[in-house]
Amino acid sequence: MSTRQQVKVICSQVLRKWPFATFSSRVAHLVGSASLHNLYEQSRLSTTSPAEAIELLTGSSVDYASEFRDVRDRDAARAAATTARHPDYYAIEQSTALLLYALVRHAKPSLVIEVGVADGRSTQVILSALDANQHGRLVSLDVVEGVGAVVAGHPRWSLWIREQGRRANRHFDELLTRAGAPDLFFHDGSHHYGAQYVDYQLAWQHMNTGGIFVSDDVDYSYAFIDFVRSCHVAPVVLMERRKAIGVLLKP
Repeated sequence: MSTRQQVKVICSQVLRKWPFATFSSRVAHLVGSASLHNLYEQSRLSTTSPAEAIELLTGSSVDYASEFRDVRDRDAARAAATTARHPDYYAIEQSTALLLYALVRHAKPSLVIEVGVADGRSTQVILSALDANQHGRLVSLDVVEGVGAVVAGHPRWSLWIREQGRRANRHFDELLTRAGAPDLFFHDGSHHYGAQYVDYQLAWQHMNTGGIFVSDDVDYSYAFIDFVRSCHVAPVVLMERRKAIGVLLKP
């Protein structure tokens, strides 16, 4: 064992002893990633199937898979003609895309609010579902101009640039007040504990009863676990290839 590894082992042993264990566990909770076991303990259902997740959430069997495949192929061709500005891992994965599409098609929301746009993969999916419904609008928030180029100019879409820094939370609250109560909220913005938790709380306060709350990357921090505990609501967790998505309904 190298000297470096020996130091790591000794530090690990020390940090597991009182009083260091209490301190280290709190630090890990605030800056570390949630385990899949943590998410499983909090959830009503942990699944890799979007259809299973939707059925538990809606109480009915909803099948938009075939319709979504056609939409996916059409949107992929459109996206291919647009220059990507962000890494591939910023985009939602296929099961999440199907989940979002089916939830929007089934719930027929009048207002969807999305935090985090990047190249607009989730934005495109949501708008495609709203178009199929022939009803509803999407308000997206990001911290930079020029995101979502693939859906630029869409009549159902508006992009708001979110203020950063000390007034960021107040500004987000003001934007939510101006937009109105969302029927569906999707979070894919900053994944750090503080940013996630505050965004979750503000969106939840503004949401309609029965609204659908969806967050990507709920395994990135402990924010989602602490949030659902505070709301006393057990979520459905969709397990993807490289991330976990949390979904719950506002009672």
